[in-house]
Amino acid sequence: MLPRPFGGRSSTSFVLKRNSLAPAPERKKTTTWKEFIRTYRGLLFGTDFFTAEGWTLHGLVTFYVLFFIRVSNREIHLAGVTLHPNNEGWMAQIARNVTIREGSAF
Repeated sequence: MLPRPFGGRSSTSFVLKRNSLAPAPERKKTTTWKEFIRTYRGLLFGTDFFTAEGWTLHGLVTFYVLFFIRVSNREIHLAGVTLHPNNEGWMAQIARNVTIREGSAF
């Protein structure tokens, strides 16, 4: 009979204690946010929308701008601009564009 699957901190702790095993010293260490950001800043990006209003032939319109910022050097990447951010196709295309660029994160 196979053992029942388990997971989680309390289950793991229970199994270690039941088998008289001490936890690894590294398990008790924690990484601060400052250390985490410093370690992975070359891989981290932030993202957000902002709006910009502009006059067109149809009057005043609101443009929605999606951008990314690279944490390591604060470089801005314009991902897209649209009048209709609720369009699922637009967001899906932006996600594809961001994730499939070859040779770099952007």
